[in-house]
Amino acid sequence: EIFNEQFRRNLHSLLMSAGERVVFEVGMLQRLQVRFAGARLEDAEILQSVYVPQVSYPQRPPSMPRTEWTLLTEKLDPRVFNRIDATVWDGFKADAETVELAIALKPQESLQDGFRLTAVHKRRNCRIDITASTVQGAFYAVSRLEQLGADGRLAEDLQLVEAPAFAERGLVERFDGPAWSHADRLAMIRFLGRVRMNRYVYAPSHDALLRERWRESYSDSELQRLAQLVQAAEQSFVEFVYGIEPAGASAANDEDWQALARKLDAMTEIGVRRFGLFVDPSIDAGLVNRIQAHLAKAGAALTLFPADRARGDWRALGETVAPEVAFAWAQNGESSRAQAAQDRKSTRLNSSHS
Repeated sequence: EIFNEQFRRNLHSLLMSAGERVVFEVGMLQRLQVRFAGARLEDAEILQSVYVPQVSYPQRPPSMPRTEWTLLTEKLDPRVFNRIDATVWDGFKADAETVELAIALKPQESLQDGFRLTAVHKRRNCRIDITASTVQGAFYAVSRLEQLGADGRLAEDLQLVEAPAFAERGLVERFDGPAWSHADRLAMIRFLGRVRMNRYVYAPSHDALLRERWRESYSDSELQRLAQLVQAAEQSFVEFVYGIEPAGASAANDEDWQALARKLDAMTEIGVRRFGLFVDPSIDAGLVNRIQAHLAKAGAALTLFPADRARGDWRALGETVAPEVAFAWAQNGESSRAQAAQDRKSTRLNSSHS
């Protein structure tokens, strides 16, 4: 019954090297793993294993030769080059024998990490020009170009101007289901960069050193894994935000402060430059200000996030913490609990992009 409900009716799609999409439907499942996180059946997590046999290897028709792509720009940020190298461009349908790609950075353009993209076909050649005001904008343009290729639109003449609709957009990892693995997090960070998101907040409920045991330090191996996440985020133009919930901490308790300072310093040493403090409105404003001042010395910033089920007078907290402290709020009803954010510098994590 679970298989019939969850998989038999679903359609799946594969992008072939020729630029075509193959849509298929799963008719039989060889192995099914079900994990029950709680007592309720509807809480089941289904881990499917689908085997798709390759019964033939179709050859590319002679009428569909591969398009030769040439990058005309020599000096680019290595992250943009790596983004280009990660895509098999000659597999996209372009209705051209050759495609010339040129990328130019013009800081005077007021695109705010946006870009201009034009594609013009002439005879059997396609010329694609990308203009961006920042390296991050160029990175986003390459991701957009890949999406256009996957959608079969590179055979058209194009003229696009796009820029982010929100300054901060991304994902907060904070849920109670099965924990993500280290590989899951690396894959998610890279995915966020590919779809032009720029924030990843690391705050999993499963990391006890963020919440119940926040006074304890990470082991060397745990720090190494966190450093890999920070590095992967930097390569994808995603800002890694380390979230912590120091329940019961007080600015007047020197032991609490020393433990918290050690944790913050360990994160800044591996490259973290933004921290998320998951709190309720009753938190000691003196502690928030002390954290902000401590992080400022390392060139890091602080954002306050409403903790789970947090209620109270956020406006009063906003009036007592340093003006450099930003507030974040969710869009699922939490915004009314963080009214202080409307009267001061604030931020909203949003998955929208235009």
